[in-house]
Amino acid sequence: MKIDSLRAALTELGGAVDNKLRQIKLLERILAAKKLDEAQARLITSPLVGLNELRLGSAHIGTVKFEQAFHLIGSSQMPSKPRARWGVCVEGVAQSFHSIARTLRT
Repeated sequence: MKIDSLRAALTELGGAVDNKLRQIKLLERILAAKKLDEAQARLITSPLVGLNELRLGSAHIGTVKFEQAFHLIGSSQMPSKPRARWGVCVEGVAQSFHSIARTLRT
């Protein structure tokens, strides 16, 4: 996601832009500007945070907390098989984007 586009969207919605924020936090602010409370916005974006944790962990072996990342994505536990882990990630991210789109349409 382009940061400049997210900042422009937040500005258009009347939100204050903090130049230190990156994509996921900007999305949370955009959702808040659409009248969601902070907890709701964080819940909607949590699969993106979990996926980002997995991405960071793959670059720095040994630093990722897999159980925690999968919990953020929406799974009560980390699936044992790689295909199931992939499915959980895809489903969680798809649901997150669907919820974001639905919120933005209102």
